[in-house]
Amino acid sequence: MKTARLTIEIDGVEHELPTRLEVCPRCEGTGTHTNPNIDGNGITSDEMAELGDDFLDDYLNGVYDVACERCGGRNVIPVVDEARCAAHLLAAYREIEQAETDYRALCRADARMEY
Repeated sequence: MKTARLTIEIDGVEHELPTRLEVCPRCEGTGTHTNPNIDGNGITSDEMAELGDDFLDDYLNGVYDVACERCGGRNVIPVVDEARCAAHLLAAYREIEQAETDYRALCRADARMEY
């Protein structure tokens, strides 16, 4: 299977990072998950009861499943193989990842704000 390249840019130079395949955390290796339009915000037990037994049966039997958004149904994703990565590239990668994590957290906080 051909894996996606993971690269970072440092001072205008693109560097390819060594990768390994890991079980997709989104679908836990099944290749599918419930359509986020169905349960993206979670379904409470009260909502599930209101939707009825037929919905519950369909939900549990995968009727509302779609190909995983993260791995595209491949069950695995490429991740940086830190043991094989040069120290300076790994440090830069971690810095970029932290900045992206911080940005996503800021976006989520902003979305929760009442204006």
